[in-house]
Amino acid sequence: MGKESDLYVPALDACRFLGAWAFRVNAGVFGARHIRSVPVGTPDILGCLRGRLFGIELKAPKGKLSEGQVSWHAQAQRAGALIVMARSVDDVVKGLREG
Repeated sequence: MGKESDLYVPALDACRFLGAWAFRVNAGVFGARHIRSVPVGTPDILGCLRGRLFGIELKAPKGKLSEGQVSWHAQAQRAGALIVMARSVDDVVKGLREG
């Protein structure tokens, strides 16, 4: 898969197959009004598996985390959340199973 957007549906399917409650986060700015719906750095997918909050950051093969993402992930991990950076569906499954 070459683009992050190609991963959304298969990643959500994998989460649900593993028994997670998960949803896509529509992060960013919408329309001309520049309304931000979630904090900067929020992962692409949020969910809960076996009582633990998780975030999945989807990245293209050469994609890198932004400063906002690094900060959000660190804060969430300090609070006990599992954060997975995934470039493939296999990364999603492995991250959730091993987390």
